[in-house]
Amino acid sequence: MSTLHHRIIAAAAVLIPMAVILFYAGSCSVSSLAENYPQTLTVDVFDSLANYQGIQSGWFAGLVLDRFNIRLNIIASNVAGGGDTMYQTRAAAGELGDLIICDGSNHNLQELVTAGLVMDMSSLLQDKAIMQYGLAIRALNDPISDTAIYAVPSEISSRNCLQYSENEEPACGP
Repeated sequence: MSTLHHRIIAAAAVLIPMAVILFYAGSCSVSSLAENYPQTLTVDVFDSLANYQGIQSGWFAGLVLDRFNIRLNIIASNVAGGGDTMYQTRAAAGELGDLIICDGSNHNLQELVTAGLVMDMSSLLQDKAIMQYGLAIRALNDPISDTAIYAVPSEISSRNCLQYSENEEPACGP
């Protein structure tokens, strides 16, 4: 595999889900991976739920650029118009993006696996902290494969699914 492929795979392993990297980024003992890559890499992130499109800016973009010398180009079907049509067209062309954030229901994940647009991340995630949520990760991937990990849920918790996430009394409501 080329260095570009290694960098994309490394970015996928680190940036999905983005909320998890923010938690762990402060505790990483990585000095600056950007020094290892003199050329900035732009990673296309297809996000069917995003309300922003283009090169990401702000403090998170600065963190990713400083740490990994990577820019994130957000592709948002909600902003560009077309919604599901844009998703279907880009998926059919094999140009969905380097990282894909989409709804796991409606057989979307199965379609992405069948089309070869996502890779098995099992070996990349093995022995990583994110595997503490292995039950949730397996629940998302089990309908497709008993062993492969193609996707990581974006909303996971270490709490019991039958336990309230906040106080038992609603914080707001009638």
